[in-house]
Amino acid sequence: PISALARGWRWCRRKPIVASLITAIAASLISGMLVSSYFAVLAARRANDAVSAKRETDKALQAESEARSRTQKALFAMTLAKDQARQAVDNYVDLVTTDVALSERRFQPLRRRLLDDALTYYQWLSDTSRANRTNQLNLAGACQNLGRVHLSSGSAEKGHQSLQEAVQILRELSQQDPPVDEAEKQLPGALNLLAQLAMELSRTTEAVEHYHEAIEIDQALADRHPDNQEYLSELAADYNNLGEALRRIGDNEAAEQSFRQAIEIKQK
Repeated sequence: PISALARGWRWCRRKPIVASLITAIAASLISGMLVSSYFAVLAARRANDAVSAKRETDKALQAESEARSRTQKALFAMTLAKDQARQAVDNYVDLVTTDVALSERRFQPLRRRLLDDALTYYQWLSDTSRANRTNQLNLAGACQNLGRVHLSSGSAEKGHQSLQEAVQILRELSQQDPPVDEAEKQLPGALNLLAQLAMELSRTTEAVEHYHEAIEIDQALADRHPDNQEYLSELAADYNNLGEALRRIGDNEAAEQSFRQAIEIKQK
């Protein structure tokens, strides 16, 4: 008997075109299945890779969020500690500058050393956070306090240096956009102190310039705040101080005008 394989072979020989078409179709189907299977496997791998990548990204984002949270907490704690330290130093400076016993002349060297320590701290605080206006104001205040101590103890040159630094800081703060109002309020007082020290050093022309600048600022403040008598009082004191300086350099006419201006302001 003839086997099924032999019969099939004979049929293919009798109908080669049909057999070729069937073979081609079968080959195409098999090829299509293989290609489809390949791309299906490739797509599955890519999908798995995408899922894994997303999982890793989520982990990285979570880790970044946790790190940011820890950083913010650390910064908050550091800021709080810095604020507490600054407050402690502020209180220390207030005590040193207002203590009655330390105001005696024999305690002035000790007072200067104590304020020098505070000034070192304020300088560090200012250098580490230049954008912080409060730190800048505190540094200017410490420089003014130290200048006062030097003035009262006879160390005019050192006091002059301290007041120059205070005035420079206050000028910069006043000229910022927006300006620091407190700096503008403190600047005339610092200029008056600097002028007093310049007078002690026989730099009368410099003192006159400082008094003129203080008058200009206090006049602007008085114009902006007409109901505030404090600015008028300070303006009158500026003119009076200017008159003393002008009289000292022999410009009696200008000195008399300055004194009259001070009287007129006081009578308002």
